[in-house]
Amino acid sequence: MNAVLVDRELYLPKDCEHGQGLRTRIAEHVAAFGKRMWKRLSCGAGTKGERLYEWAIVS
Repeated sequence: MNAVLVDRELYLPKDCEHGQGLRTRIAEHVAAFGKRMWKRLSCGAGTKGERLYEWAIVS
């Protein structure tokens, strides 16, 4: 399994298979995820406390 961190302001082509057509922001795709897809995980202690991030698995 691989992990990828991407900026929510990046764009994806609507036709991902061919990389063509209109583009949508990653934030729009993420907004369609249900709450059950997300899991909060710790990335360890930071200087201002525990570093928690929200993760979702997509394929």
